[in-house]
Amino acid sequence: MQALEARLPKRAKQKRRPRGGKWGDNPLVPVRGDRLKDALGWAGLNLYEVQRRLAQLGLKVSRQALAYSIRPGERQVRRVTVERLAEVLRGTRPQAAFARWLRGEQDDPGRGSDWGGPSALKAERLPGAIQLVGAKALQVVLRDAVLFNRLVPGADAEVVAPRLQQLYNPTGWRHALLSDPPGVTGGDLDAAAEALSQFLGLVLAPALDGRSTLRPDASQRLMRHLRQLLTPQPTHRRKS
Repeated sequence: MQALEARLPKRAKQKRRPRGGKWGDNPLVPVRGDRLKDALGWAGLNLYEVQRRLAQLGLKVSRQALAYSIRPGERQVRRVTVERLAEVLRGTRPQAAFARWLRGEQDDPGRGSDWGGPSALKAERLPGAIQLVGAKALQVVLRDAVLFNRLVPGADAEVVAPRLQQLYNPTGWRHALLSDPPGVTGGDLDAAAEALSQFLGLVLAPALDGRSTLRPDASQRLMRHLRQLLTPQPTHRRKS
């Protein structure tokens, strides 16, 4: 009996985990899915691009996890994930304030209380602030937001600027029209913003100077033109 007991291994001493649990100073924190989705739109980024930028910052997150996080409602993620998301999506806003906004701890994403209307429009006061567009494209967006806000009933430059940001960004166009598209350079972003700005300025000039007004169904009519352009035409066989 004593020989048998001698062969039994002694129970290894369990290592005591540091106080605070396995994750220590990286606990679970809430993130608002609706706000995270808005931030993606403001920055002009898709989930693949966000995942790539997070990896560049040393944080590996699956696209499935990101897709789950942008669903409506509140999710629980690690604090470092929210901090890195804020770093990627904040633009020129203070990172700490933007992270608190993503967690639902404050209503302001970091714009500040000194917003002065269209005449005071600056990059750091844009919702989500522009991160992907180049320096020239940023100035084009700020300029056109003040100009085109007169065409949108009840809107101001603060509302129009994020919409122009997405419209002038060729990344969104490529992902909508092409399969597995390559990325764009800063030069591409600047060129696309300037070209679209000139085109819209030419088309909308009569409305901007008061000679015409914007149709109530303008967006539906525009989409009809795009559908016609991108819909393959049927081919008719000639009778022999």
